Amino acid sequence: MRTNICAFGLILTATLGVASVPAHADEQVNTQITNQSAGAVGDGNTIYQQSDQLSIQQMKKRGGGDSVRQDNLQRTDQGAAAVGRGNYIDQRSSVVNVQQHQQKPARSYYDYYRR
Repeated sequence: MRTNICAFGLILTATLGVASVPAHADEQVNTQITNQSAGAVGDGNTIYQQSDQLSIQQMKKRGGGDSVRQDNLQRTDQGAAAVGRGNYIDQRSSVVNVQQHQQKPARSYYDYYRR
């Protein structure tokens, strides 16, 4: 009897916590956490777990002042156990983080009203 737990692993792939909540105008905070676990008892079982996380933060700011803050936390926790013979466990994780910051100088009164 071959039990395929691939579907179970894929259901657990759903990210438990994904939040992109800017606390202030000059602050971006991104948190992505994936927790996966699976277990199989018997012979010839397959466990497949995959987690893909992508975070892109782009901040454009005009004017002086303090620098902006971009925080990013990406974590993947995976665990699997198989008891028996001929079992196969495949765990994969992909994490991509891109943070871009662009700050332009503030315009003055004379930039708008040139003679």
